[in-house]
Amino acid sequence: EIYRAGLDGGIARLPARPGPKLNAEVSPAGGYVSWVQDQNLVVMGQAGGEPRAITDDGLGTVHWGEAEFVAQEEMARFKGYWWSPDDKYVAVERFDEAPVGIVTRAAIGAEGTQIFQQRYPKAGTPNVKVALYVMDPSGGHKVSVDLGTDADIYLARVDWSQDGKTLYVQRQN
Repeated sequence: EIYRAGLDGGIARLPARPGPKLNAEVSPAGGYVSWVQDQNLVVMGQAGGEPRAITDDGLGTVHWGEAEFVAQEEMARFKGYWWSPDDKYVAVERFDEAPVGIVTRAAIGAEGTQIFQQRYPKAGTPNVKVALYVMDPSGGHKVSVDLGTDADIYLARVDWSQDGKTLYVQRQN
C-alpha cells in the first residue's frame, strides 16, 4: 500500500489497486504521486482523483518505468522514470527483454534452495531493447527520445536541467 502522511500527523492510504508497487515518489513540484505497478507507470494527482496508468502495454517482457537488470546490477540505477522539476513532463524508460536468453539459477536461503528461470544477458548475447519517452502526466503528448542509431545500448543515466527545459541522457555501448 501507499500512504500520504501530513505534517499535521494525518495519514491516508492512497486509492491504489492491490498488488506490488515499485519506486513510489512525489513529483518534484508536489503535484503528483507516481509508482510502477503491473509493469506500467501509474500517476495520481496530489489534489485527489484516481490513480491512472499512463503507459498501457507493460506486460510479459515489456516494462515501463523500471530499470532493467544491467542498469541495476552494473550501473546502480534503480528507477526508470524521471519527473521534470516543474511537473510538466515525465521521462519514462520502456524496455523489452524478449531478446534476452533465459538461464536457470539457484537461490539458496534459510528455507532451502529454489530454482528459478531468469532472463540474463550473458556477455556476447542480446540485451534488452531500451527506449525512452517524454510525456505529460496524463500520458499524452508522448515523444520518443532519440537515443542514436545503435540500438544495442545501455541507458546509464537520465536527468532534467534545473529549469526543466533540457533532458540529459547518458548512454553506453
